[in-house]
Amino acid sequence: MPHRKKLNEQAFRNALNPLISWSAVQVVGFFGVAVMIETVFGFPGIGRLMVDAVNNQDGNIVMAILMAIAATLLVVMLVADVMVAALDPRIRYGKG
Repeated sequence: MPHRKKLNEQAFRNALNPLISWSAVQVVGFFGVAVMIETVFGFPGIGRLMVDAVNNQDGNIVMAILMAIAATLLVVMLVADVMVAALDPRIRYGKG
């Protein structure tokens, strides 16, 4: 049993850091997959709206969708960084 406690305290905690970071980056991939699936199968959604806006040369809609995706990515990455900093005491942001 003492080995399990050490494993939980050290190994699992350190193993979560790259998993959290990788998961946050995958959010961008979901938007790309949404564009492909909605276009191929004809589902209505933000991916299909973006493809239609590009085909119709509607720059305002394209920019709005890209800004929404960028804002979502920034929030997800911020949450991931905060989670990693909370799990790993060696990581500190701020003054050097």
